[in-house]
Amino acid sequence: MRKSPQGRKAEEFISLAQKLGRKKDNRGKEPTYVREREPALSPPLSIPAHGASDMKIGTARSIIDMLLDDVSDWELYFIEAEDDEED
Repeated sequence: MRKSPQGRKAEEFISLAQKLGRKKDNRGKEPTYVREREPALSPPLSIPAHGASDMKIGTARSIIDMLLDDVSDWELYFIEAEDDEED
């Protein structure tokens, strides 16, 4: 996705956000997704949903970067949790 952000639709990003533990929250003008578990790890993520049209490339890149940050944050979270169990 990062290499070719053009032609992406909001549904793709919403699906990924949900798989990463985010749920829709009622705030802001655009649909916003927040983490259900460990919400402090990542800021809220707005995913504009304007019908079936493709998302602007800059917007798509920004959302992709945030979702990749989520993956990194979860990796760190699990590493730290594993370290805590060993102590």
